[in-house]
Amino acid sequence: AARGAITRANELLENASAAIAIVIRAARKKEALELAALENIVDKLIVNFDRCPNALLWALATNKHMRYLNRRSVGSAVLALALGRFMGFRQNALHDLVLGAMLLDLGKITVPVTILAKVGELTEAEQQFLRRHPDEGLRILETVPGLSPDVLEMVGSHHERIDGSGYPAGLKGNEISLNAQIAGIVDSFDALSLNRYYSEGISGHDALGAL
Repeated sequence: AARGAITRANELLENASAAIAIVIRAARKKEALELAALENIVDKLIVNFDRCPNALLWALATNKHMRYLNRRSVGSAVLALALGRFMGFRQNALHDLVLGAMLLDLGKITVPVTILAKVGELTEAEQQFLRRHPDEGLRILETVPGLSPDVLEMVGSHHERIDGSGYPAGLKGNEISLNAQIAGIVDSFDALSLNRYYSEGISGHDALGAL
């Protein structure tokens, strides 16, 4: 039973990766974004998680096949799903939370790979370039008709921090929406615990300690 649950979860993660890849390619080409397939995957992730909460988390931890940007999108979505369910989000709110998490880093398509993959400390100019990605993601997604304001808020504010040290607006405390606060947590946890171009991932325990 456990193997079957893991197999189904892995299939969903691969489908999610493929769906976000299509969105990323369309954004790179400056084409109109179609999110219906991605939203359908989000609903399937929620159903799968409700049936077997650990399966998606196990599958995510062992998946080594996804491209980096796709993996970050899918990882943030699965973690947002787990945290949102734990916090008691209802279905529609949970859908928007997971969809928003899937789209957090869409604005990174405007950042040169030489910056994203740089080993060592970024220069001030490079940091400023990277810090544009929430606004760039928001700019791209504002053209999508009917997209929930909660999703847009997550994308634009997922690097804001409670103490005001975040970016792009330096928001503090409850100036940051609940969805954006969750986005900041799951995005940071996933980044810390994942092997990246320029650093090795740390354990989940150590990532929680860092947060």
